[in-house]
Amino acid sequence: MSVIAVAPSRITREQLSKARAEALEYAAYVGSIDMHRAEIDANYRAVAFTASERAWLERLDARIEVLAIVESWCPDVIATLPVFARISELAPAISLRILPRPAFREIADAYPDADGRSHIPTYILLDEQEQELGVFIERPDAVDETVLSVGLRKKAEFQQRYGDRSPTDIPPTEIEALGAETLVTRRELRDIERSEIVAWLERAVAPLLVTQA
Repeated sequence: MSVIAVAPSRITREQLSKARAEALEYAAYVGSIDMHRAEIDANYRAVAFTASERAWLERLDARIEVLAIVESWCPDVIATLPVFARISELAPAISLRILPRPAFREIADAYPDADGRSHIPTYILLDEQEQELGVFIERPDAVDETVLSVGLRKKAEFQQRYGDRSPTDIPPTEIEALGAETLVTRRELRDIERSEIVAWLERAVAPLLVTQA
């Protein structure tokens, strides 16, 4: 996870225009996927904001655009996208636009992590002037160690079974079975992930709120 201070967007106007025209809303995205739909629905229903989180989100009036770069097989997407969806519902000023990475590779590649590659999910926050307020990659730091310990075991198992094949080239039922342990772990981390995402959002939009004060 990373937060970037207000800065010019790395997305061109043409790319942003395409994203706005072709992005999916949350319900449409979930309706379009076959893999892990039940799990993402369960995570959506399980989001439970604290009273203070709810109050902050409901009174947020700074207009924010969230571009979510995703792929449906990714456990980090399954865990965090429902949280961002519920946030956008509570805070009318926040618009969530979902961008499947294969169709928006140029935008994804503009936001590499430390290893020089794009990762999913990547959430990009833009203000009304299309300036970047923050970028959130994969998952909160607070759950990273736990998730990575499980993920490394599953990655080794994946490579043993399938070599260098992409997850998109493997039958969805096999991917779902292979990722079952990871998804169970993420269920146990739901409250931590939600609170960390809301806290990150507060930090990311703070410069904008100060400017408006």
